[in-house]
Amino acid sequence: MLRQIGFCSVLFAAIVCCSYGKDKYEQPGPVHLDHEGEKWAEKTLHKLSTEEKVGQLFVVWVRAKFLNVDSPEYLQLRDSIHKYHLGGLTMTVPWDPPFLYRSQPYEAAELLNRLQQDSTLPLLIAADFERGVTMRLHGATEFPHAMAFGAAGKLEYAEAFGRITAQEARAVGVHWNFFPDADVNSNPANPIINTRSFGEDPQQVGDLVTAYIRGAQANGMMATVKHFPGHGDTATDSHLGVAQVTGDMTRLKAVELPPFQKAIAAGVDSVMVAHVSIPALDSDPNHVATTSPAIVTGLLKNQLGFKGIVVTDALDMAGLTRLYGAHIGRAAVDAFMAGNDVLLIPADLDASYRAMLEAVRSGEISSAQLNASVLKILKAKASLGLYKTRLVNIDAVSTLVGKPANLALGQKIADDSITLVRDNGKLLPLESSGTTAAGLPYQ
Repeated sequence: MLRQIGFCSVLFAAIVCCSYGKDKYEQPGPVHLDHEGEKWAEKTLHKLSTEEKVGQLFVVWVRAKFLNVDSPEYLQLRDSIHKYHLGGLTMTVPWDPPFLYRSQPYEAAELLNRLQQDSTLPLLIAADFERGVTMRLHGATEFPHAMAFGAAGKLEYAEAFGRITAQEARAVGVHWNFFPDADVNSNPANPIINTRSFGEDPQQVGDLVTAYIRGAQANGMMATVKHFPGHGDTATDSHLGVAQVTGDMTRLKAVELPPFQKAIAAGVDSVMVAHVSIPALDSDPNHVATTSPAIVTGLLKNQLGFKGIVVTDALDMAGLTRLYGAHIGRAAVDAFMAGNDVLLIPADLDASYRAMLEAVRSGEISSAQLNASVLKILKAKASLGLYKTRLVNIDAVSTLVGKPANLALGQKIADDSITLVRDNGKLLPLESSGTTAAGLPYQ
């Protein structure tokens, strides 16, 4: 009898320990909103004040690096989370213009864990991992630019790209990638899209985009197609000025829109809207796509039937700020009223937050629209399991990031993408000559 009691006690303790381990850290699974998560989102929405609801719409930068808990930079981050009730953060790395300096995975995971603990509601952490997590953090799997996947021409490569990026992103606490790029690379003079696109064939771009989405979502990462309704046929960098897409509706339907339509049909989580002027869709010279109700609500939501999260491109880009020099906070209001749900990286957070609050309190923005957008954001958090646990296990980073098999696959994809365009001089294959074996150091 005593032996049975002892056995039951050990078994109970083991069950408690296992349960505690699962509850303490995130256990990423496929992106999925279950009944429990939906109820949490609805219940949470009803508890939020107007100020808290408005704050959930905003996502701002966090630069992943070591920060002492009492350092001014960390205190400012923590205070912004509390003061503005931020819904999320976009993880990037230290910046010394014009260079970005990659950080270490452990630094990112530790900082994001700490910020999650500082926030009342779980934070939705996003990133621009266009070439995988290695684009921001050392040690992760190296992938080539998207165009290389188009050159290799294998959908399984794009799906593996999404899978590995998701696994490594979730390991450091990032849930939402601003990728894949659904732009069609149709303009040789384009200074900003080019190799970020999967290619120049709308059909192939759409297929690779949907393959990436499958791999990402199955491994717990939300995917975003960008830059709606297409940034491929432009000759201006929208970070620096207002870019224009000059094609007519026939051209847009044949080239720019098909990859986005495929992504929507595949259930993509979010669509990012570009700061581009498109006269064929909106003739107002003061509108870019981001602030155009005709494009965001009329085309994306009503005509194409997208029901997920609509996120602006960064609101601090010159393609938008040049239109709002006198009232920078108004850009957030116009973007939200156009139909965007998430307001990404405002040029002036305080001015944008106050402008949004004023618009809600005056009735310019309806409570119904505000509630609908906030509910989408809360449901996204629930679909990632963040209402249960929001911390990552830092001890597991070394087993999940930079696996040798993944590194080898990244290199294989790069190798397979090499394309011979011409060999007029008959120089291939290259021959080695005159190379000596490496000697001892200093010899």
